[in-house]
Amino acid sequence: MKNIDFEKASFKDFENIQGMDPYGWAKLWGDYVIDRSKNGQFNYRQENLSGCGPEIELNLPSNPHRNFVSLVSNDYLGFTQHPKVKAAAIAAIEKYGSGAGASPAIGATICLMKSSSGRSHFFKRSWSPDWFRFFL
Repeated sequence: MKNIDFEKASFKDFENIQGMDPYGWAKLWGDYVIDRSKNGQFNYRQENLSGCGPEIELNLPSNPHRNFVSLVSNDYLGFTQHPKVKAAAIAAIEKYGSGAGASPAIGATICLMKSSSGRSHFFKRSWSPDWFRFFL
């Protein structure tokens, strides 16, 4: 088994380990998780108490600091907390519910999905014949 210095390790160190089967990898990863957890340094899958945004509040039992700048958020335009986006999401849930239903191949396509799909093609400038139906 490959020896990894857990003090200096990153996720990259656990990729493509020559000659190691999935069970060996899982064992090594488990050892890493236990080691980092014992030292209060395991930051994988921490509980976010504030939702998506440029600043987040984390529940870190071993750390008195709770508010952090998030450098990994995909909320580039700040839409996840925008009042109009939230209101539109609430209105859509009230009208259509919160589930997707089934695959469009067997359960039909919700008109909301068809219109949002057309809009995303428009904004991405990916011109396919299909998206023109949105404007007809």
